[in-house]
Amino acid sequence: YGLHLSQGTITDGLQRLKGLFEPLMPVLYERQMTEKLFHGDETRWEVFEEVEGKTGHRWYLWVMQSASVVYYRMAPGRGADIPKEHFATLRKDLLEVVLVCDRYSAYKSLALDCDALILAFCWAHVRRDFLKAARSWPELESWMFTWVDDIRELYHLNATRLQEWDERLPLDQQSSAFEESQCALGTKLRQMQECCEAHLREPVLHLAKQKVLSSRQNHWDGLTVFVDRPEVAMDKNTAERILRNPVVGRKNYYGSGSVWSASFAAMMCSVLQTIVLWGLNPHHWFSAFLQACADHGGQSPADLCPFVPWQMSAERREALSRPLPVMGPLSAKLPVFAP
Repeated sequence: YGLHLSQGTITDGLQRLKGLFEPLMPVLYERQMTEKLFHGDETRWEVFEEVEGKTGHRWYLWVMQSASVVYYRMAPGRGADIPKEHFATLRKDLLEVVLVCDRYSAYKSLALDCDALILAFCWAHVRRDFLKAARSWPELESWMFTWVDDIRELYHLNATRLQEWDERLPLDQQSSAFEESQCALGTKLRQMQECCEAHLREPVLHLAKQKVLSSRQNHWDGLTVFVDRPEVAMDKNTAERILRNPVVGRKNYYGSGSVWSASFAAMMCSVLQTIVLWGLNPHHWFSAFLQACADHGGQSPADLCPFVPWQMSAERREALSRPLPVMGPLSAKLPVFAP
């Protein structure tokens, strides 16, 4: 028998689910505002509902990942007000908080308003600048690829350094092998900087060269944050990876049909990706959470601690991390009939 549900029934059910998960969002957010290293990015998201004062259906899904939380926000725009609102309650006693991001102006505006925040810019985007210029100016391809090769060497030197890095020790107490790698990395960066400055002093410099070198020079402080902070990545690939699943989904179902469902999508992405970040099995976690909601009369549990990874016991984390039991082949359970 087929099960036929009306659109209204489905919507009502999803809205009830949204209400069950909503109490988790302040818990995730408050935790994230105590942390010091973030990876940020944003991507477009279509919301097919007319909103007074807004033109078009283009919204944006923003993400901030820290050590223990992945937090998504659905916003009607891409302005600086979104990251500013997100970091508005960052703990005041935190110093030198780092946000790994691209060079988008919203993040720069955020840093101007938040003295504790340091922007670490993405070397992958710098590499992309030189590759794009090489495609646009074939006669400059060799010159541009010299810089691409330099960036490749930077990645290699940093990877070698990280193999020797002991995250438990301060920078001045690392091993001699780490110090050697750190020195090699610093030397390469100085060479690149001196070469860039020399080119920019040339009286006649091709406009394409000037454009890519000026951008690199203007963002140099943010591009070298990783040198004295080995825990900081050279690129924002972490944030891009955490947006990959929503982006693939968006390409298949084009976005959300309403504002509330778009908010629900961001909420569920936050919960799911935070669970995965902690190594928990989503099947076990959601089963336990929804059962607790059923036991609580269809409401969120009064005590969320058993479902918050950093608040639950180590034993519960271990239990919720186990893989699903492996089932035997279906054929082994089917009766065998003689012809």
